[in-house]
Amino acid sequence: MGKATKKITVRTHPNGYELKVERRTYMTFSVKELVAAVFHHLLLDKEEYVDKDLSENLMIAAATWPTVGASIEGNAKIMAEIQEARRDARVARQQNSTIATKIDAQAAEYKELKGKYIIAKAKADQMDKALRRAEDAYNLYNREKRLAIKLQKELTVLKNMEDARKRAADRRERKKQETNKK
Repeated sequence: MGKATKKITVRTHPNGYELKVERRTYMTFSVKELVAAVFHHLLLDKEEYVDKDLSENLMIAAATWPTVGASIEGNAKIMAEIQEARRDARVARQQNSTIATKIDAQAAEYKELKGKYIIAKAKADQMDKALRRAEDAYNLYNREKRLAIKLQKELTVLKNMEDARKRAADRRERKKQETNKK
């Protein structure tokens, strides 16, 4: 005689499905998970709880590779892809490390340049103040120079007038003395 049939029950709940095989109960939350649970617990005859992703992947693998040879070949391809993915991840980590080192160096250089910039800006501000004072002094000097030139001209005019007055007074004095001598 054959094996005794298993008692299997599926119930729908508001938040998912309950699969009961003999005395063990498994809760799933979607139809896809329920089908994967049926595959794992009934077709593979596994009683232990398993990650839903693993049971879904087992079901997909069985559908994709129906024979042992096909599954071995598929497994080999997947293992090669895993090795390549690990190599790519290792390269990416190395690149990330190199970039992180460069970022750290640039951050240090930025900090140094920022300090130099602050010092240079303070000096530039001082130079701007000194330049404004020098421009004010230069403008004052030019004003004083113009006034000095104007004053010099006026003094020259006054001196010439004074010289002319003295010459006229000298002439009058000589004339007077000439008239007195006569």
